[in-house]
Amino acid sequence: MAIATREGQLHRGDGTRINYRVLGERGPWMLLCNGVTTTHEFWEGAVQRWPERRIIQWDYPGHGTSSPAGTPPSAHLPALAQVCVDLLDTLEVERASAIGFSMGSQVALLAGLEHPHRFDAVVSLLGPAGGLFDTALWGVGGKTAAALLERLPGRSVHLLHGALNLAARSPATYAAGRLLGLFGPETSKSDLHKVTAHLSRVDAPTVREMLLSAGALDLRPRLASLRPPLLIITGERDSFAPASTVGRPMKRHAPQAELVVLREGTHGSLFGHADLIAASIDRFLERTRSASGGAVEAVPGAD
Repeated sequence: MAIATREGQLHRGDGTRINYRVLGERGPWMLLCNGVTTTHEFWEGAVQRWPERRIIQWDYPGHGTSSPAGTPPSAHLPALAQVCVDLLDTLEVERASAIGFSMGSQVALLAGLEHPHRFDAVVSLLGPAGGLFDTALWGVGGKTAAALLERLPGRSVHLLHGALNLAARSPATYAAGRLLGLFGPETSKSDLHKVTAHLSRVDAPTVREMLLSAGALDLRPRLASLRPPLLIITGERDSFAPASTVGRPMKRHAPQAELVVLREGTHGSLFGHADLIAASIDRFLERTRSASGGAVEAVPGAD
């Protein structure tokens, strides 16, 4: 059965337009925060498993159907965290659970830290609390990318974007992504096409500002003071936000959090492991509603 959907727009003071959509007509509210360069399509497998919830999805500036950032600060993570709250205000939603994938983990965490009274819970899904590039691709790849973005002349960002688009359309991209551990066999070539097709449409200057902001943001020292309950979902085989250097260390910074480790999880697990992810989030949210959650580690599929 199709999920009822309605769409709207949020306008920022600098002219940035944020497009959003609401799925569902009943149940607790969830607000989803995308990864950088992704859009709502990345969540399709999970949202189909949440028919009893109302879900807010939105496109970052320069992504999907939202406009490019009107000014650079609108692409920075503090502004994105504020958008989370402004969306709740626009929709007259008192409280919601914030769920962030990849870079969206930083957005959701920052929203929960800055506006704890508006969020029932926060879920960090395959994403960091520290700088986005610090541990990506074993640290070396991420830091190399960060250095390139920092030094690249302004107009050259369009050339880089064009080169990435050409590379993304190469038949070798799927094999390369598998080899690098960005995704596993659970991600099909058609799944990857959704990501690469959207990559060609993003606004490169906006994305650059967003990435630089995410690379500089380290929320780990603040995690112990996070008031909403926190669930960390991490993947053992995720080369972008590995369990060993991101997920488990995040748990040490937030001892009150719950930790779920996807034994076969990669950065593309929202495609092939959506059932495990959705079920883990459901169980966590039900525990937070009954105030019986605890700081435990679960490994789905281990039985």
